[in-house]
Amino acid sequence: MSRREHSFLLSEQAALKDMLDRTAPESAIRQHTLTQRLAEVEAELLDYPAVLPAQPTEALLSFEGKPVAGRQGIDAGFGGDAVRTFENAVAAVGASQHSAADLGALDRIPNREDYRLMITDVVRGSFGFQLEGASSQTAFESMLSHVEAAIARTQDILKASVESDDAMAHIWDETDERAVNAIRKFVDVLHSKEATCRLRFKGGVFAFRDVSQVQASVKRLSQKPIPEEHITLVGYFQGYLPKRQLAEFVVDEPAGQSPDGGKGEVIQAKVERTVAEEKPINALLKQRVRISVRIQRVKLSAPRYFVTKLEVPVKEDMQGLNMSMLM
Repeated sequence: MSRREHSFLLSEQAALKDMLDRTAPESAIRQHTLTQRLAEVEAELLDYPAVLPAQPTEALLSFEGKPVAGRQGIDAGFGGDAVRTFENAVAAVGASQHSAADLGALDRIPNREDYRLMITDVVRGSFGFQLEGASSQTAFESMLSHVEAAIARTQDILKASVESDDAMAHIWDETDERAVNAIRKFVDVLHSKEATCRLRFKGGVFAFRDVSQVQASVKRLSQKPIPEEHITLVGYFQGYLPKRQLAEFVVDEPAGQSPDGGKGEVIQAKVERTVAEEKPINALLKQRVRISVRIQRVKLSAPRYFVTKLEVPVKEDMQGLNMSMLM
């Protein structure tokens, strides 16, 4: 029960009603035939749910550069490799969004069939392909199917790879390494043949400006995060945004290894969900606390802080308070 079939039935219903209105009363046989078919169409329409499945997934992936001969065609070897590695990237990204397991520890991508793509048409202008999801899985109007969510996320990662090291650091925070590497392999195919691409999907467009931008993308997608550091800090929160799980923390006293600025530095840190659920951080503003922090760095990008544990009030403060009460 697809949206296309539903639209076809609605069109047929309207046409049948129009023909009945224009049929002379004396044409009893024609009236009977049209009325019978109209009843069949309306019975079929009753089988459709109130909320219909969304349109099939459709993405337009086009290319420019040395492998492309204007509007005439594209090098077959390059075209095949580009579409194959793009589909693999979408599958890896999609699996990373719906699997709790580390993809690097698995031989095969889970539910790979959910992310198969079919070439259904040729894109002219430059030269490329119209791609549609081959899976029978559908989504309703307010939702994205698995393959649609995966294509949208792939588009976001490609955008981050040409923006900055900091933008790419956010991607490493939230994306399985195997998924990032799969996207890099797709961009590697472009780079090796001095090509660029344009991806149009759901009203959004990503395009490489030129081959130098493709090279920059490969470089960022290849930069694995430097091994994480773990430190302990004492200080206080001066602000917290619950929806983004983002806090500002003023370092009063480095209890372990200091961040770059040391005492008095204000750092922005993402508070891990388990910590935020356990402690109402906005109720603790200006109170002296101890936090355990995980630091992640990607090459030259600014360090990123993650609060993994929160102790409040600080134990030594309580001990000092108890001693003063005894004196």
